[in-house]
Amino acid sequence: MGHITVQRHPHDTYGGCCPIHHDCLEGLASGPAIEGRYHTLAQMLPEEHPAWSLQAYYLGQMTANLLLTLSPERIIFGGGVMKQPALLPLILEETDERLHGYLQLPKPLNEIVTKPSFDGLSGLMGAIALGADALKEQGAAQ
Repeated sequence: MGHITVQRHPHDTYGGCCPIHHDCLEGLASGPAIEGRYHTLAQMLPEEHPAWSLQAYYLGQMTANLLLTLSPERIIFGGGVMKQPALLPLILEETDERLHGYLQLPKPLNEIVTKPSFDGLSGLMGAIALGADALKEQGAAQ
């Protein structure tokens, strides 16, 4: 999904880091795109840096497009870039602005568009839960 095309921000002059598409989401809104555009790692940028509004511009487009085409019950944003606390509220704002009241959502946008539970350890917690279930089934079978 990272290679979907997004509308370039009118003030964004960065060429994009994707060697194939350039203007795709990956090319404009990934950690490597931040590093290429600002010559530093995303985690080094302060909360008030304009990078986060630009990220939200691109990620809000993707979020609105997903809601309009797939009507998902949940969209979960993870990864290193999402460790910036200011980013998710900016994405929600951008998404809401793009939808402009067009969709009748089943619940508030901030309950649909979220970060992963377990502070990025969802995969590990899921593996533990599957293992616990398997042990229960094995114990019940004996």
